Amino acid sequence: MYSYVKDPALNITLNTQKKLADEKNIDFDFAIKDDISQWNIKSWDLNTLVGNLINNSFEAVINNEEKNMLGLNL
Repeated sequence: MYSYVKDPALNITLNTQKKLADEKNIDFDFAIKDDISQWNIKSWDLNTLVGNLINNSFEAVINNEEKNMLGLNL
């Protein structure tokens, strides 16, 4: 399932990570609950932070045999 996020770079990152999670049998959901355009952070930096956070979380989930769920709320 594709979800739309206003920030183009973050949109690509989140939806690509969602697809990767599906391929790795990780239940990954995300929600953007805040107006991230009002945050004082460049799109590139936000995308890098979120991408690294998700990648690290995927690694932790893969190493945990009991849970395969991951959620991200911004």
